[in-house]
Amino acid sequence: MRSRLAPTPSGLLHIGNAFSFIVTWALTRRLGGSLLLRIDDLDTDRKRPDFVADIFDNLDWLGLDWDEGPRNPADLDALWSQHRRLPLYRAALEQLTATPGALYACECSRGRLAHNGATARYPGICRDKGLPQGLPGTKLRYRAPLDAAAGDFIVWKKDGFPAYQLASVVDDEHFAVTHIVRGADLLPSTAMQKLLAAALGYAHFPRVRFLHHPLLIDTGGRKFSKSDGALSLTALRREGMRPSAIYRFVAGTIGVSGAVETAGQLLDAVDERCFDALDIARRGELPLPVNF
Repeated sequence: MRSRLAPTPSGLLHIGNAFSFIVTWALTRRLGGSLLLRIDDLDTDRKRPDFVADIFDNLDWLGLDWDEGPRNPADLDALWSQHRRLPLYRAALEQLTATPGALYACECSRGRLAHNGATARYPGICRDKGLPQGLPGTKLRYRAPLDAAAGDFIVWKKDGFPAYQLASVVDDEHFAVTHIVRGADLLPSTAMQKLLAAALGYAHFPRVRFLHHPLLIDTGGRKFSKSDGALSLTALRREGMRPSAIYRFVAGTIGVSGAVETAGQLLDAVDERCFDALDIARRGELPLPVNF
């Protein structure tokens, strides 16, 4: 059994991140598995040193450990950055490119899609244009089945780097991940990545077990966002919040009774049945208590 924590250094971590990390850690430790810290740092425009440091600071504050991956920001840059795995992503791209019709070039910008009233599903504007792949200013989309809810999605960006869906599935296959815990908002990503794994002939990813937990929302009913620094763990820590508050909330959510205020106490109290409480088929969203 092998799982991973996969934060992105594009903002400060928030309560939703902490919830997902704690559940991942507890499930992995309970099942006797190994845990990888994989920091998804391909987006150099949004990556900042303080965001990277924030990841390590808050994992330490929460009392979470991991078995493989960077131990600090310098270790990330030296050994574990996704930029060091670019040959793997390019090899996957070449494999997809070699499959007739699997990919197509797209020149649509976000502004154009918004102007055309496009929803989250790409409307296929460039699907049959026949634009040459590699044309400057274009991205590459995967040609998904017409009945796929995700629609045609980006696998290679116009800046010459892989998009999240491709990089993530390549990494999970490379590190032989067997269990993935993620929020319900990433259900579309799971569908896209399964399509890519099948197209790439992957052996491990098609057998991954997913736990999609309900989306954590604030007291106003809004999804937590890294763009809202006021809701970050760092800001809440400055206001006096302790890890025990988060552990009590996680324990209550998965039906653990008794005093649970640390990672160790949570691990002592959980079994596999506790994680059934996070089944999104039975629960919609997870609102924080007003007095959190």
